[in-house]
Amino acid sequence: AMVAAGSPAATKATAFYQSLVEEPGGRHGSVDCKVNAVLPMAKNSWQVDWAEHRYESGNLVQTKTFKAVVTVDIEPTRSLSQVLQNPLGIYVVDFHITEIG
Repeated sequence: AMVAAGSPAATKATAFYQSLVEEPGGRHGSVDCKVNAVLPMAKNSWQVDWAEHRYESGNLVQTKTFKAVVTVDIEPTRSLSQVLQNPLGIYVVDFHITEIG
């Protein structure tokens, strides 16, 4: 899936990545994400539950769990370039993320 250009999802994703760049000292270490569930909610909406495990110097320093509602749109691919970038034609048009713990 890809984020749809000009969508609310694109605005939210851009703001998120800009906040990482502007964070004092930057980000160090790594994050391991484990998707625990993907559940259909409506025709084009899905609930996604996942956990993020943050590591610094190989040591686990933090675990957080999240829940998101993701709204998608499907557009058939029309060119080889589209097939290579997004073979199923799935575009995220909006999302809302809540930290659970």
